This record gives sequence, structure tokens and C-alpha cells, in this order.
Amino acid sequence: MISNVVDSNQPRSKIKDYSNIGKHKLYNKSNDNRCKESKPIATHKTDSSITQASKLLLYAINKTASHRIQSMELDCPFEFDFMICIPIFRLILGVINIRQQKSLMIIIGDASRKGVFLSKQEISDYVYSILYIHESAMLFIGCMGRVILYNTQPLQFTSQPLFISELANLPFTPMEAIIHICHVIKHRAVGLLSNQIFVLWQYAPNENTLRKFCNPYRYDFSRCHYNSKFDYIIFAFIDGFILIYQINQMKQIRRCQHHWQMITDLVNSQDQNLLLSSSIDHTINVWNLETLQHLYQYKADEEIFRIDVIHESLFYYRTLKHIILFKLHLHTILFSIINTK
Repeated sequence: MISNVVDSNQPRSKIKDYSNIGKHKLYNKSNDNRCKESKPIATHKTDSSITQASKLLLYAINKTASHRIQSMELDCPFEFDFMICIPIFRLILGVINIRQQKSLMIIIGDASRKGVFLSKQEISDYVYSILYIHESAMLFIGCMGRVILYNTQPLQFTSQPLFISELANLPFTPMEAIIHICHVIKHRAVGLLSNQIFVLWQYAPNENTLRKFCNPYRYDFSRCHYNSKFDYIIFAFIDGFILIYQINQMKQIRRCQHHWQMITDLVNSQDQNLLLSSSIDHTINVWNLETLQHLYQYKADEEIFRIDVIHESLFYYRTLKHIILFKLHLHTILFSIINTK
């Protein structure tokens, strides 16, 4: 299920402008024994979109018949900064940043429940990233210099996620945003990423930091991603660069650059053999992780903000105006959802 929020008072969805990010000055690491953090991109001003009328759009997609698209449109009094679907509980979990040091976590029933708002829960921080792991019923929320852990098991009873703890002994400073969190499934860990530091934090059997890795490149991190088949951790940067490491020894395997602006997302194919990278430079690149070779490139003619796999070679990506379904090996666009009135 794909979900998106559209502002009904504007001709298109509200997306932050990242066009100048790739032009940042080089980061100077000289005379520094620790990875200094860059200033976070996001602001702490109250978002006026919270009070604007919006639409919550739900799309149920058949993985074997991509032309069978079922959709539902619900009135929504605000726009979400983050949103995840939890199909097994028939729920949608969204996070809204209200102002500095305050956010709201909203639980909504899915289309079968007619989009009923079930609960809201306050978070005493600004949220920069989230990761939901269904198998262990964990929800990680990355804030400014800290990561909060919730137990999502109560969601099956339509109750609020239960606060467990704040992850202890992380090396981030209080002014360092956790910009992305990835699941490192083979090591039962999560990767926590700021602009200059990557931390591998194990959640089972013991809770502890396994590794800290400083940014080796001259530009800021933008994304981290794990491939379990080859045990690779993959880093993307704001200038379009990609570095691939073997995670046990943090040995660099490959350097890649086929994007020329910030990489916005990384995703594996279902068999874990391929890596797809998206960027605001209007392209999607496809890589073979077995041979570490670049295979081909899609041109979208729009900035791409997210990409994900639906089933086998069926993927979707989201731009400012569209949600596009496409077959990877056929280079074929199958369906386009236009987010305009």
C-alpha cells in the first residue's frame, strides 16, 4: 500500500527544495579528532501546512496485476513529515513536526476502517528520520542527537506505541540530526546516520554500539543502506557520490558516481542482486552488486524523492507531481498517479 498527503489548496504536494544542497562548501576535517557535525538542513519553525486542508491518498496495489489500482481519498487537517503503512495491523502511522522540540505521532486506520483517526502521541523533539521493524515490533525515531525506541506491539490493539527508552551512549552531539536510519538485519542492528557519523547499534541479543564510522568523504552523508546478501553497507552523499563497504571490517569495496546531485534514496531488488539509487538530478541508476558494475540509468525528467520495491521487478518512485510504477527490466512505465487537482 502506498500513501501520500496532498495539500488541496496548492497545485502540488509540498516538498522541501533541495536544489542547492549539492553546492555546499567542502567540509574541513583538518585538526579534528572527531567527526564534526554539519548544521541540519531542516528548520525548527512551525509549519503553516499543519493548519491547511489536505488530502490523505491511499493506493492499494496488486503485486501481480499493476493495472488494478484501488485508491481512497480522505480529508486530513494537516500534512505529515513522515508516514509508514503497517498492513498487518491495518494502520497508518504518521509523524508531524510542529515546532522546535515538539512533534506528534498520529495513528490512522486504513481504508477498510474508513481512515479513522485512532490516537495521537506527543514526542518532545523534532523528528528527522524513522524506521519501523515489524519482526521485532520496534519503531526507531531519529531526533536531534538522540534516537528514541518504541514498542509497536500495542498497535494490534489500536493502542499507542509504548515508549521503551532512549538509546544510550550514542556519539552524537545534542545539535547533530539523525538524518537516516536503516535496518542491518543480518546483524540484528540498525544503522544510525548523521551528516558526518555512522553508528551500527545492535538491538538483540544485547543493546550496544557495535561500530562507529566517520565520514571519509568531503561532502555530507545523505543516506545509508544495507544489503544482506553481500553484507554491504552503502553510503550516499549530497553530491551524488556512493561508497560501498563490507560491513564487518568496514573495508571499502567500490566508489561510484553516476549522479551529479544529492541522492535521495537507495533500495535493493527483491533478490538483493541489484541496487537502485534515486536523486534530485532526475535519474534512477541501477547497479549490479554481484559484479559491482553500473547497468543502466532511467531518466524521470523530475526530481525523485523516494523509490521502493513492490514485488520482484515492480518498483515505484515519487516525484513532486507523480507516483510512478515501473517494471525494472522492461524500462516501462505502467501507471502514473498525478498529485494535482
